[in-house]
Amino acid sequence: MLQALLAEHPQVELVLQSDAVGNAAEYLQDDRGDVVLCVIPPSQAQLTRVPLFKDELVLAVPRGHALGHKPFVQGSDLTDETLIQNSASPVERERVIAKLFDGPLKLRHVLRLPATEAVLDLVQAGIGVSILPSFTLTQRIARGEVEAVRLTRRGFPRAWTGVFRKGSPLEAPIRTLLGQLKRQGLPRKYS
Repeated sequence: MLQALLAEHPQVELVLQSDAVGNAAEYLQDDRGDVVLCVIPPSQAQLTRVPLFKDELVLAVPRGHALGHKPFVQGSDLTDETLIQNSASPVERERVIAKLFDGPLKLRHVLRLPATEAVLDLVQAGIGVSILPSFTLTQRIARGEVEAVRLTRRGFPRAWTGVFRKGSPLEAPIRTLLGQLKRQGLPRKYS
């Protein structure tokens, strides 16, 4: 994707930021970035929204964990667990809590780490469990390092959207990047 972008728009300086964005509209209006990929797109008229792909949040557990044998988990299944999380926006955290728990969050512990790979290393080591996008687990599941369990009976699907300011001087390269993301999408198993 990035090779296609840079080949078509060699003048563009590409800087990828992985920090969690709580409010995509505010992030764009404050000129902290030119495009945001998000699962809760803002509705402001001055922003362009481009639907990209879908994924699903799942519970990552160590291989052989008791929850790994369940067809799905609810919040009550996590009461005695340590939840290991990477960076996520407060809005997304609240959405997950509201869907999984009937009331306040009840867990043994919550650990937050900045990198998904570190989160998965701790899950694999049996330190706890984590709620992550299914596509981030593909390789570790294939190697037998972790297992994925569906969240709720119906799952926890998400639709990703690219958002940028209307009239942006970078609209052409942004559309190239978003077009590549949309065409490539996620691994077939999760799209």
